[in-house]
Amino acid sequence: MTKEEALAALAGIHTPIVCDAVEKYDLRPRTDGLMDTSIRSLLRGLGPMVGYATTAKIAGEYPAAEVGSLLVYPGDLLHGHEPGVMVIPSEIELTELVTFIAKFLASEKTVIDYCKGPDCEVDQLMALIQQHAERTERR
Repeated sequence: MTKEEALAALAGIHTPIVCDAVEKYDLRPRTDGLMDTSIRSLLRGLGPMVGYATTAKIAGEYPAAEVGSLLVYPGDLLHGHEPGVMVIPSEIELTELVTFIAKFLASEKTVIDYCKGPDCEVDQLMALIQQHAERTERR
């Protein structure tokens, strides 16, 4: 998969899913890298957007911009959808992230499918959630 293909794939994934996957890399606190709720989509149904930030140096030392209480630097990869906007850490290789998200969603589907079934029990559900956490742990 090329970088362009990975960006196109990310554009088809909702931001909360990307955020959940990025958290598994344990590169920053879970609340870092998220813009506040002042930045959100006003055009419902537009779908996720992904792209690299471009900022300009007007004054000061760094050409960073504060957007939605988050400092955004040139080259930051932003992913946004109706719930909000996040920065994808540059330490995460994009094609690997897309592959991991597919694995994450497949694992999560086992939990969701169990919950939709007629015999859902708390003990079994907790066991499936633990198995999902183990299957999607970044080592």
